[in-house]
Amino acid sequence: MKKQLKFLIATTWFITLFASLNINMFNLGIPQIANTFDLNSSEASWITSGFILFTGISAITFGKLADIYPTRWLMMIGIGILTAGSLIGILSQNFWMVVIARMIQGAGAGAFPSVSMVMAAKFYPPHKRGLLIGIIMSSITFGAGFGPLVGGYLTHLLGWRILFGLSLFSVVGLPLLWRFTPKETTSSGHIDVVGAFLCVLTALFLLLSVQIHLSFLVLAAIFGLMMAWQSKRSKDPFFRIEIFKNIPYSMSALMVFMVNLCHIAAYFVLPLMLIHVNGLNEAWAGLIIFPGAVLSAFAGGPIGNMTDKYGPSMMVRWATLIMAAVFLLISTVVGHSYIWVMFAIFFEYVSYSINQVAITSFASKSLDMEEVGAGMGMLNLLLYVGMAIGTAIFGRVLTLDMGKWNPLSDSPFHAYSNAFLILGILILTVIVFSAIAKQASGKKERVNAP
Repeated sequence: MKKQLKFLIATTWFITLFASLNINMFNLGIPQIANTFDLNSSEASWITSGFILFTGISAITFGKLADIYPTRWLMMIGIGILTAGSLIGILSQNFWMVVIARMIQGAGAGAFPSVSMVMAAKFYPPHKRGLLIGIIMSSITFGAGFGPLVGGYLTHLLGWRILFGLSLFSVVGLPLLWRFTPKETTSSGHIDVVGAFLCVLTALFLLLSVQIHLSFLVLAAIFGLMMAWQSKRSKDPFFRIEIFKNIPYSMSALMVFMVNLCHIAAYFVLPLMLIHVNGLNEAWAGLIIFPGAVLSAFAGGPIGNMTDKYGPSMMVRWATLIMAAVFLLISTVVGHSYIWVMFAIFFEYVSYSINQVAITSFASKSLDMEEVGAGMGMLNLLLYVGMAIGTAIFGRVLTLDMGKWNPLSDSPFHAYSNAFLILGILILTVIVFSAIAKQASGKKERVNAP
């Protein structure tokens, strides 16, 4: 491999790291931001859900643009947008400036993983692409592992604005991209701008229906129907509705949505619980979450091998049961020693990783070759939408006075106990979706059998 391309992959690893860090480190800063602007948990959830929603939409948009326009320019545009959002965040004087800054950051950060994957396919020989994609993905897992630790300590020592400041280091990538990215030309192609716009409005009003008022759900439905109509009339639609006629794939999409909804909601609630209930500071809260996150970051290889050996359906079933047990345990021990929480997080993070690998593997196998690119792109979009909706829902759950739901809990902090009990019940729907997917997949194989 040429020296230039080695430096390029190192550059993309460094830049992609900021997308993952920004999702995982800000949760530790939310309690301090909430105190600064006197927010309840529902309002504070916008800080995470706004970023995640715009990251998902940006990722699929930049992935499509990368088939047409030079990847160097797209990555540089992404860095520029992320930098603009970071500067707004540093200078924010009110809560809504923080939310807008996070949304702009998400719009920039979404470019990094998707365009990096296209770079790996464009510039490197086929026999090296698997290795290079693995290197890029390791940046995401590294950020997932160290994000809570970095976010907790930086917030505790320097305040929440430093979390925005950290992203300014992404500008280091600008001269490196200019120097090491091979020359490219613009290709012919078409972007479904109308479909992208309708997708943004559908997702945004869906989020508003959770965050503010259910009446926004009507607008989400209207724009969703318009998006479906646009999908049928466009030659290359932004969001391919017809692919959901494939039952195994559509069940995989529901599983991805629900697994990520529950996982990110749990790690939105956890720092708030550790700080407000257990009395820890941000640094200690990050340290409690850190070991489980790091363990999952380095477990990808064994998890992949186990999925190949035992099959995705079995892996999903057991991983989901473990996630449900973990949520029930945390619901029960709220207010007790945080050692129980740290112990539970080990199992939740690894089970979440197993579900991600197994569901993605099953989804890719359920698609025809010409559908894989579009199908996996939409799966990633639903992953981010699930994360955004999860933080929105459970930000609101924490504000409700529901009494004690878990008879095993003796904690007076009912909102946190109830939140994890609800997560434990919700995650079990993944087993139902998995069973439907497996049954439909078996019928499809029998129909296609010679």
